[in-house]
Amino acid sequence: MAELVPQVVGSVSRSIADRLLADIGLAGSVGTNVEDVTNAITRLTSIRTDLESSMTKLPHRRRPAEVRDWLSRVDGAEKRVAKLRRDYRRRRCSCFCGGGGEFSLNLFASYAISRRACSERHRLAALMAECDTVRSLVAAAPRPSSGEKAVPSTVVGMDVYLDEALSCIDDRDAGVVAVCGMAGVGKSTLLRIINNVFVQDDPDRMHEFDYVIWLDAPSGDDCALDKLQDAMAHRLGLCADGGGGGVQEHRARTIFHVLRDASFLLLIDGVTRNVNLVDIGVPPLTHDDRRKQKVVMTTRKKGICGRMSSSRRIDMRCLDSENSWSLFRTIARDETINADTRIPEMAKEVAKRCGGLPLALTAIGAAMRCRKNPEEWVSTVNALANCELEKITGVEDMLPSLKESCFDDDLRRPVLRECFLATSLWPEGHAIDKDELVDCWIGLGLVGGDGESSSLPMSESVRTGLAVVNELEEANLLQNGDAAAADDDAGEVKLHAVVRAMALWIARDMGKTPNRWVVHTGGEPLRSRRKLAEFFDRARDAERVSATRGAVEHLPPPMPSSPGRNLSVLMLQHNASLRDIPGGFLLALPSLTYLDASSTGIHTIPPEIAALSASLRYLNLSSTPLESVPPELGELRRLRHLLLRHTARLSTFPAGVLRGMRSLDVLDVCPSRFTDWCGSGGPSLDELRSSSAFVRSLGVSVSTLAGLRVLCGLDNARTRRLAVTRVAATAASSSVALRQSSVLVSLLETLQEVTFAECSGVREVVVAGGEEDVTSSTSSSTWWRLPELRKLEIDEVRELTAVKWTRTDVGAFLPVLRWVRISRCDKLRSVSWVAQLPCLEQLEISHCSEMVHVVDVDDDEEQPERHVFRCLRRMQLVALPLMSSIISGGEAISFPRLESLEIAGCGNLGELPLELQDKLKEI
Repeated sequence: MAELVPQVVGSVSRSIADRLLADIGLAGSVGTNVEDVTNAITRLTSIRTDLESSMTKLPHRRRPAEVRDWLSRVDGAEKRVAKLRRDYRRRRCSCFCGGGGEFSLNLFASYAISRRACSERHRLAALMAECDTVRSLVAAAPRPSSGEKAVPSTVVGMDVYLDEALSCIDDRDAGVVAVCGMAGVGKSTLLRIINNVFVQDDPDRMHEFDYVIWLDAPSGDDCALDKLQDAMAHRLGLCADGGGGGVQEHRARTIFHVLRDASFLLLIDGVTRNVNLVDIGVPPLTHDDRRKQKVVMTTRKKGICGRMSSSRRIDMRCLDSENSWSLFRTIARDETINADTRIPEMAKEVAKRCGGLPLALTAIGAAMRCRKNPEEWVSTVNALANCELEKITGVEDMLPSLKESCFDDDLRRPVLRECFLATSLWPEGHAIDKDELVDCWIGLGLVGGDGESSSLPMSESVRTGLAVVNELEEANLLQNGDAAAADDDAGEVKLHAVVRAMALWIARDMGKTPNRWVVHTGGEPLRSRRKLAEFFDRARDAERVSATRGAVEHLPPPMPSSPGRNLSVLMLQHNASLRDIPGGFLLALPSLTYLDASSTGIHTIPPEIAALSASLRYLNLSSTPLESVPPELGELRRLRHLLLRHTARLSTFPAGVLRGMRSLDVLDVCPSRFTDWCGSGGPSLDELRSSSAFVRSLGVSVSTLAGLRVLCGLDNARTRRLAVTRVAATAASSSVALRQSSVLVSLLETLQEVTFAECSGVREVVVAGGEEDVTSSTSSSTWWRLPELRKLEIDEVRELTAVKWTRTDVGAFLPVLRWVRISRCDKLRSVSWVAQLPCLEQLEISHCSEMVHVVDVDDDEEQPERHVFRCLRRMQLVALPLMSSIISGGEAISFPRLESLEIAGCGNLGELPLELQDKLKEI
């Protein structure tokens, strides 16, 4: 027993000593332990920062609870370590202090701090071990998106647009991408497919964006910003506050802070008005190695694309015939189409009449899916041919849907609405000349006046009409009618078949009065008496009737029982076989205000035209073989528009006719065979001077200098179109000089089209300015010009050798001339002056047997750099056998905008420069 006591004491002593030494060692390593903990918390806080950045990109409801708990524990650890470090700094001391050699009593504090550091180190190691887990939880968290969007199972012809859209999204220079097209063409479907690519369909692209956000643009003006911000906040998982200016700004800041450093794809469907992305809270779009921020929107309006600064525009077109048939066949099903041998051809006709519009193909295809009776298909073809889609059972909702989606929104202004509806009076599938369309609108009183009078210059009325055309084109309600021309250069427009059907449906009071407007649709011609009788029988109670391009050969006899008592508009143009308008037919139309029989075979006007004296305001007999004008025409006291353009056989125009037209606003007899306006047995322009009418637009052909002098003296008429024809040079002089004179001002300032034709003996035309114009531009040069002239034609001036410009700047004299045609000028060797026209777009030179160059540098005193046709788009060179080059001497010439070049009968012309061949769209 006595032997055990020393052993026990020794063992306990060693144990106490070991523990004491360990504790002393722990106290001595306090600095190392605190540093280890500090390094560990630094690594954790760095990881926490990255995770918090990722978490802020997730809505609160999608942030994993495990990650939130881990972040909270890291926050707690950070606070404990911070306190530990403060305690360490406050109690830190050296093992010995002072010179007295006393051991510091802070040994116990060091021990406590070191022990806390060791404990914290174990906790931090545990948190570090969970890092991979929480990272994977954040990465796997569902990203904010609108989810997968439903897409029709039958989508045709969309691949090319999808590829283009994805390419734009990948393009670093493309921020806002606009998908543009008419209603029903598939813009929303494309946007849904794009959404699904980044949400679910493509595993390689699912995590490309932190946010994929879908917004439906509000259709009205009221609270549009509030609605967009509400939808955006909802998609981002943010609290949506109520409306109000201050709240909008707060909400925008919140959205901005969420999206600023995130990658996002914002999809906005159906934009009809300018959307200010900054006001919503969208940050300036960035695409770099860290962020990819894109906006893709759909709109019908081309102007919206520009106003929202879109970097790229994708123009969606209707389907071609092959894809149209494929889509229709898929929807209608082969089982139905093949149910009867007569159905397939009719089914193809139905698909064709849908005009490639996916909305119509889908709606009508679905309506015909169970129609196995051939008679039902016949009825559908007839309904489509007559633009009566409302008669097709099963598509009743399509026209109201189209009306609501585009008509109600785009055409709220009455002038736009009425102009658009009037466009439906032209036959299906035919292009409409823009000038012809504007003439119609002006004649109907829709633009440029109130229908009775207008103080606006005619040029302003025309500009207003063209602005309406552009607005309808921007809204994709009118299409480019010239496939070879660029959208901004096309001189023609047309209506899509389905849009035209919608317009007629609206004009017919949404189908309630089907015969209110009776329009030949361009299908079966009205040549036979039976077809013509059926057509006009429908028109008995109509307000507007159009048989344009209907192959009408004669008009029916008067209809019984007050026929046509409501008819105000009758359009018969482009019926070449129509020889006359029976007087009895006119007597049956007491309310007729608008009659267009241009481009027909009519050669006389019946005297019964006088019966329309109280109603008729517009009469157009242009491009007809009209031989004479009856005296009764002077009884049309309310007539405002008399158009007799291109009347090559007109020889009789009785005196006094113009004096009776007290309301005349437009008189256009240019070009015409009739040129005697000086009163020698015919009418005199002095009749206009003595009348109460103010003719805003006058077009005449004159063949004498006396006629020109009368024109210059008219103070109540503005000459817009002038043809100087069959004027012979005198024996004393073969030069015609146009010299600066104040007498010419009233004539020059309004001219828009000028033609010189069949002027024999004229060898030289000289345009001469004043002496002061030699060295400087003075006030006189501001009026010595043709400021409105757009079109110039020189035809059959066979002895003309040159057009000379003396003390006159060609560009200043003809600042807006766009179209020049020179033909049958046998002695003309060049037209160098055309290169100085700043706005020239179309140049036609033909049948000039001695023409050698378009531009001869020996004739041009200007510098070579002036040989640039800056605006020229089309050039036609025909029957110029001696032409060797466009410009002489091998000088450089530039056509930066040339698109179309037609060359024929120019056997001596050398090869075109390669750079010119490469850029042309058409040769």
